[in-house]
Amino acid sequence: MKKRVAINGLGRIGNQVLRHYINNLPENCEIVAANTSSVEDAAYLLKYDSVHGRANFDIQTQENKLIVDGHEITIVSSHNPLELPWKELEIDIVLEC
Repeated sequence: MKKRVAINGLGRIGNQVLRHYINNLPENCEIVAANTSSVEDAAYLLKYDSVHGRANFDIQTQENKLIVDGHEITIVSSHNPLELPWKELEIDIVLEC
């Protein structure tokens, strides 16, 4: 069974984790959620990286979802870790980025 993974923070490190995931698609886990400022900002920063260049995969947004090459990632936004819905989203692992 795949581990359900969330990324807490889509800054420089979180974006690189997500890019690596999309480019390699490991069989034992799936990134299903991320905590960041907004879905629009997340899409823009993932698509246009000042160091690594433009993403070579499709990025779309839909309400609170970031859709990267067909993989849906729920975007939440909270500075308080107690408010993050990891339990409701059945997250197994949170990456603090």
